[in-house]
Amino acid sequence: MGQPARKDPKKSLVSLVYDQSEVIGKDPKKVYMWVDALRNGGPAVYEDVGWTLERHCEGAPKAKHNRGTMNVGDPIRGMDGMVLVSMPRTLWLELEQTGTRGGGGQDEADRIERMITKKGRGGGLDNPDDGTDAEAAIQVFANNEKEWPTGG
Repeated sequence: MGQPARKDPKKSLVSLVYDQSEVIGKDPKKVYMWVDALRNGGPAVYEDVGWTLERHCEGAPKAKHNRGTMNVGDPIRGMDGMVLVSMPRTLWLELEQTGTRGGGGQDEADRIERMITKKGRGGGLDNPDDGTDAEAAIQVFANNEKEWPTGG
């Protein structure tokens, strides 16, 4: 006997907001993200680490619910002053693993986790009597904080 037919709930306000941020016509070799065009340094902060501002042209991706009229060369705009940026998927995967500017990423997170927990050896946060590893991890975070872009 097969599984019962899938029955999806009716769309809610949350679903409708999500639909407005949906991008259609995406290039499968790219990763897309909406960024605030006005605050936190705008798209320039993202361009500095490899993202590209997407601009309207024939065949370009677009917001499912476009905001206003766009001319060729205009940034692709979504809701609430957001603009669309993209980067090649291969670069995105590399940055997710290694981070930007030599800090962050999954490699750094894994290193900090090993420092905190000392898996299989005790110590770290697993042993409250030995706070040295937790102190070292806090220092790593403090050092990285100084290197992160502020957007301004």
